[in-house]
Amino acid sequence: MRRRLLLLVFVAPFVAAACAGAAASRNAPDAGDGGGDGAAQESGKGEGGGGEGGSHDGGGIDDGPGDGGVVEGGPGDADGTVESGGEASVAEAGGGVEAGEAGEAGVATVSEYCAELANAVCAVSAVCQVDAGSCQAYQASRCNTAATEAVASGARQFAPANVPACISALAAAYGNGVTSVSAATLTSDSAICGQVFLGTVAAGATCASALDCATAGDVCWSPPGGGTSTCAAPTAVPLNGSCATAGDQCPSSAYCSPQNAPTCVVAQTSGETCSATLPCGGSLLCANGTCTAPGQQGAACSSDADCAANLLCDTNPPATCVASLTFAHGSADCSGIEGP
Repeated sequence: MRRRLLLLVFVAPFVAAACAGAAASRNAPDAGDGGGDGAAQESGKGEGGGGEGGSHDGGGIDDGPGDGGVVEGGPGDADGTVESGGEASVAEAGGGVEAGEAGEAGVATVSEYCAELANAVCAVSAVCQVDAGSCQAYQASRCNTAATEAVASGARQFAPANVPACISALAAAYGNGVTSVSAATLTSDSAICGQVFLGTVAAGATCASALDCATAGDVCWSPPGGGTSTCAAPTAVPLNGSCATAGDQCPSSAYCSPQNAPTCVVAQTSGETCSATLPCGGSLLCANGTCTAPGQQGAACSSDADCAANLLCDTNPPATCVASLTFAHGSADCSGIEGP
């Protein structure tokens, strides 16, 4: 099974994600539960941030609650616990426009961050020929809502020092009259903006998502068979090895079976029957009870998790897997950037 922390960026959704999911990239992609529910690692795309795979509707990142990056979703990874076999990664912030062009004024509050984020993302309003003011108001509102949700539990906190890199990355992606933004750029920006909200949970303490963990690279590990999830440093475990210790990660082609002594066992392969307790290995998806390859460009989708690596799910009708968002007056990806 694959879980995409996605983090991909879309205009409207992108904003919220960047706000809330920012923490997602810090600890994304989620590595894997120690097999608590018998699920295998779900390879993530991007990151931060996601929840179980975001989608994009144009103009912002559509991460959904918890993917990282700026997007439509809310804070962080909706699920965030890792499943055996994954590996956590830490994205490096950087890139974007020159100093002084974006995010250099010194952001001290979340509302200021959201205003700058909306400003950067809504630069594409000129290409889309929509009202920039309406776009900024809508995107800032989504961002503030997502940010509030992100810090509500106390497991994450705003890190203003990381705002400039995020704003610069967004300004570079959506400014200068761009007519398209690639999935790779969206993923990268989500990871960078994922540093704006950082986890505060120490190793061994209870977590709901890897985004909650204070140490970069830690996973939110669930004991095999279920139980309280805790932050832990990931430890690679070979096939047939024991995966009962916090942080244990089975290979991507395996999962941690809770039967008898928790052990890394081979996951289902393409064409084989699958379920929540009998997961697919690697990047395969469990669709209608059968392990299948993720969709290629042009395939129907409902979230980024349905698409192959380096593709995203553009949910503007008809929802399909694409390599980039495209912007032009009247285009599907320009729809919704100033609100429904």
